Amino acid sequence: MLASSRTSNHLHATRIHWFRGLRMRTQKQPAAPAKATHVDVERSEDVSYWTRILGVTELALRDAVKRVGALSGDVRAELRRRR
Repeated sequence: MLASSRTSNHLHATRIHWFRGLRMRTQKQPAAPAKATHVDVERSEDVSYWTRILGVTELALRDAVKRVGALSGDVRAELRRRR
C-alpha cells in the first residue's frame, strides 16, 4: 500500500510539473527591443518589453524617457530615483 501511494504521489507531482512547464512555454514573452541600449517608446514591442523588465507602467516609462532621453541606462537610473 505504501509503495502504491508513493508512486501515485510521484505521478501526480510529475503531471503538475509538466503542466506548469507547458504553461510557461506557451505564455507569450515580449520580444527583445530592436536596440538593447535604447528605449523606443514609438514601438509597442519595445514598450511591452521595457515595462515588463523594469516593472513600471507605460506612463512611467514614457515620462522617464521624456525626462532623460532614450538611453536604457539613463531610463533605469531615472526610474530608480523616482521610486
